[in-house]
Amino acid sequence: MSAHLSTEHHKTLNSARHLAVAHTFYCETLNGRRVWRGADRCPSNQLCFRLAGTVIVTGPTRRRARVELALHPEVAEALAERCWDRGYTVRARRVDSGRPRLTLIDPFGLEIILKPIPRVSANAA
Repeated sequence: MSAHLSTEHHKTLNSARHLAVAHTFYCETLNGRRVWRGADRCPSNQLCFRLAGTVIVTGPTRRRARVELALHPEVAEALAERCWDRGYTVRARRVDSGRPRLTLIDPFGLEIILKPIPRVSANAA
């Protein structure tokens, strides 16, 4: 057996591990779904997930970056709590509105800023 085959085998195991970790975070914890290259222009060698209508590109080769995800405050807080309960990093910073600005950190270091969108009141017509 050559060293080349063993290296390729290691890459395959690493890719499967990365996919499993990403799936657990994005699909099981955040209730997102995986999308592939053809569907939403996911770059090769990256993993793409759709959350609340936003495609998030992530993966082990992705450089440190940020993405904003617009959600109602109650939904954002529920997602942050679920992430925290499952051992993921969640950052909370106070803003003028009194609600915290929440940021989730995915397993590859991508910052997902949960941007609050206000609920439209039935009386605001």
